[in-house]
Amino acid sequence: MRKLIIGVLILSSLFTTPNYKALASEQHNETPDRVYSIIVDRFSNGDSQNDMHISNDEDDHLPYGGDYVGIIDKLDYIKDMGFNAIQLSNVFDHEDTDYLGYKEVDYGTLEPMFGTEDEFKQLIKAAHDREMKVIIDIPMTANDQYSGQSIEMDGLVADYYGDTEFIDFTKEQNKKQYQSMLNEFVEQYNVDGLSMYTHQSVDANEILPSNVTTYAFETVGKSTNFDHVQQPHKTKTLQQSFKTINQPIESYSNDKHEILAADTWFTERFTHFAASENMFPPQRIKQLSDYMMMHNGPVFFNYGTEIALNGEELPTIHRLMNFRTDAEIIDHITHFMTTLKDHQVVYRSDKQLIKKGEGYLLTSIKTDDVPFVYYINNTDKTLDQRITSVSQDKMLRGLLIGDNVYPKEEEHELILNREESELYATIDVQPMNWGYLIAAFIIFIGFGIFVFILTKRTKKNQGNH
Repeated sequence: MRKLIIGVLILSSLFTTPNYKALASEQHNETPDRVYSIIVDRFSNGDSQNDMHISNDEDDHLPYGGDYVGIIDKLDYIKDMGFNAIQLSNVFDHEDTDYLGYKEVDYGTLEPMFGTEDEFKQLIKAAHDREMKVIIDIPMTANDQYSGQSIEMDGLVADYYGDTEFIDFTKEQNKKQYQSMLNEFVEQYNVDGLSMYTHQSVDANEILPSNVTTYAFETVGKSTNFDHVQQPHKTKTLQQSFKTINQPIESYSNDKHEILAADTWFTERFTHFAASENMFPPQRIKQLSDYMMMHNGPVFFNYGTEIALNGEELPTIHRLMNFRTDAEIIDHITHFMTTLKDHQVVYRSDKQLIKKGEGYLLTSIKTDDVPFVYYINNTDKTLDQRITSVSQDKMLRGLLIGDNVYPKEEEHELILNREESELYATIDVQPMNWGYLIAAFIIFIGFGIFVFILTKRTKKNQGNH
């Protein structure tokens, strides 16, 4: 019976002719930053000639040899998933045994183990040719160039830095010199943005260039005057909401300055939280990414999340990337982000809560073109939600799964399976296409007659033998 019902639903969707022109909108490339975050050393080793200090015998504490050429080779892989920007870990010269790269040796000088200056420029050009932004994460550790101060830390940040000192940004000389160095770097290499893990309170206007987009990942200090900010409590909320089912989901904030990230370079991997709940990580990651990618602001997606890289502590949270993996999550993300790219107007307007409960969220998006409804079901059962906010002369056209919802008794009934999400476009009610329906019925009957005759002849031939 279930298969029959599914078949009928599929047929009914085929025999309606929704006005897809009503779903189209002017393409102004309104998609916010969808950033694929890369630790350069851990991503891809494309050129072994720059492995001059690599002596790694599968020891995660030491560098593996990832480089700019390796990233260039994988840009299409990243672009095809739907990301429009990459974030690179620190590219300045750092200690040879520091795979993460934040124990700084020489600010302003590129790290030779990652490749040549020309290869760095080629990477930026290759990204720009694909209409992708390049964001460079910059350190704030003290060295001979900058006077330092000790900062009290805990967790994975403390595990990595130990007793390393940080630039004392209370001193004017440090601020001016640092800002001047980054101005030269941005002008020379034409990068689009700078990000920073703020291990102390900093004001972007005082230490960063004014001609690039700035992103702050808060760990200890308060970030002021950054264009976009990620806050640890928001990341923890995402982890708690999607590590398992039937958890509260936070309504969208509509804050375009807010960064969503389910994990960072100094937190446990999201997969760790899902695995600790004995949940299937790929399904958890799909639900998580569906929620995040609807956010009106930047989303940062840690490398390897699409293959469910796991890790709880250093250095396992920064494992070497593996490209020979199952494409289940990748295909899902690609489909979701491709759909959103075709309907970028969903980012233009605020999202308004319709209804939410333990594990589900129903949101309205009223644009100038076509109103939308977004429904995410992160529970352990199929949910049936009835809404009255959509006009009775409108139907809901599913863009992800393809479900059509017609008005019924002044309501629209949305039925969504467990651990799924759907984006509905509100369009005029479309009549059944009876011509196609009759034609399909004739074909179905004709095929049945054909099978009946074929079976009868086969039995007759077997009887003659």
